[in-house]
Amino acid sequence: MLVRYHSFACKGKSHSFPSFLIETPHFSAESRCEFSRLGQPCGSRAATKKDPRRKSGRIKFEIVSTIFASFLASLSWTSLLRHPVMADKISSPVIGIKSRHRISPTAPPSETITTALSILDASVARFTPCSAIWFFDAEHFADGRDPELFRSLELSFRETLSRWPHWSGQLRWAAKTDHQNNQMPYGRPVITYGGGKDVGVDWIIASCDSNLESIVPSRDARSTTDKVWMATKLPHQLQAASKLAFSNLAEFDGLPGVAVQLTAFKCGGWSVNVKIAHCLADAHSLLTFMHDWAAQSRGSQSVFSQPIFDPTMLDIHAGALNMEHPDPQVVSRARELPMHRFDWWATDAPGYPDWALASSVATMPPPDVLKMQQLSPSTHPPWPTWNLALPVEHAQIRFTAAEVSRMKDAAMASLPPELSKHNISRLDSLLSHVWMLINRARGHERSEEDVYLNMTLGLRTQFTPEATSAYLHDAAYEVSPQRLWQAFLGSQHTIVTSWTQMKAYEIRFGRVADGGPPQLARYVQGVMPRMDGIVQVMDIGDSGDFDLSLNLESNAMRRLLEDPQLRAFA
Repeated sequence: MLVRYHSFACKGKSHSFPSFLIETPHFSAESRCEFSRLGQPCGSRAATKKDPRRKSGRIKFEIVSTIFASFLASLSWTSLLRHPVMADKISSPVIGIKSRHRISPTAPPSETITTALSILDASVARFTPCSAIWFFDAEHFADGRDPELFRSLELSFRETLSRWPHWSGQLRWAAKTDHQNNQMPYGRPVITYGGGKDVGVDWIIASCDSNLESIVPSRDARSTTDKVWMATKLPHQLQAASKLAFSNLAEFDGLPGVAVQLTAFKCGGWSVNVKIAHCLADAHSLLTFMHDWAAQSRGSQSVFSQPIFDPTMLDIHAGALNMEHPDPQVVSRARELPMHRFDWWATDAPGYPDWALASSVATMPPPDVLKMQQLSPSTHPPWPTWNLALPVEHAQIRFTAAEVSRMKDAAMASLPPELSKHNISRLDSLLSHVWMLINRARGHERSEEDVYLNMTLGLRTQFTPEATSAYLHDAAYEVSPQRLWQAFLGSQHTIVTSWTQMKAYEIRFGRVADGGPPQLARYVQGVMPRMDGIVQVMDIGDSGDFDLSLNLESNAMRRLLEDPQLRAFA
């Protein structure tokens, strides 16, 4: 099995853009999984030399580091994935909508503002919305049965939205009058807000006839009896059903970019779901907003800095954009980055599905313009390796701090002398272990096929100015930012995104009891499409535990959960 590890990043939202400092090295080794993540060289192998997995043969890992890539697929794909599941059969709760309306900032800008989103924002417009659900147990000052709770949350949301006013604006595709520099005017999003022009945020109030404990396990249960919890059975009605702008690329007029649903449960517990068009926010931006909103509800300061919405702070690093053609030397550096360049428009690719073209037409140039364009180099997506007809399961797997510590110890012990001074992060150690389990469950243990781990990394803190500029410059001159996908799904690909160190469980609304530290949320679910090969990792407060969200084809999921190596470090 030849394993190619791609550490990807295309997550630099224009709210926050820092310096780029770290060069990413390349290296490879045999019978060892070594890779580079967050700019730090490291080695990782989720087993000691006595690991029984070694008996099945040596595995060669060719490690390829890259800097940038796309993350998730089009939301429109999710309609193809309504499959039977192996989750426990439970009676479906009744969840009803009580009210629904649009809300805007309490203090919107007095003038109408139109802002072109950044190069990277444009490249993720096709992606599924950034979304999460927080579940909270009832408390005397925050009880879902009390209508005042949701009224106060709406007010604090609107006050917070005044610091994020573009979130209530109208997304649309740039017109010729918005054309800037020499970028092609296809698939470039802009946002218009203020001056009474807002479409607003979709605000939904719902109720559920069940107690919270029948919907999601408690924190204590997740750390003891429910370390593996089949989240496939989480009711989708707890997510806002609102159609967002760009949800299928073609529709946007009058549609919001953000939707929120608050749901009250029979027991007084409650949940909040926020989903946002991906070109407006990634996970970091979403969680920054959530902390800001929660702090507003408490009358305190957010633990995160206030947002800066200026997409030009990112685009300025792309270099000259007013030339007829991109700088060939800069493009050459960008193309040297080992990354996927899968072409959505390649209708001649084996297994090309009809819906892929239908979802792309909205941001393609007209045929007479397209035939005059010289498209950048690309490869055919491996459509035959992704069987969309197969059912997919979603499992949440809790790994304790002690387990992860032992994974790291084993990984550090596996390093050869020339790498012995390098540190391996806890997250890298966990991902190495999980990726091996996924490859075993998919039957790749003795395969000669290439398999890929595609990791999403952020631009905010990791990369050198040269690498960043090269990628942005190349991307800016694309005919349409939605043409290339730098990752894939299916049996030979795994996509990983990390929500660690973002304090997702520490978002706390309302008064802090007795002046002590805020309690953690009962449960937090990052909402990802149920598609084969999607992995997300979240930390649980300061416990040191990791909660891993895994979407995998049903038979592969069953084999992974039955694999004794799953708890090799317990």
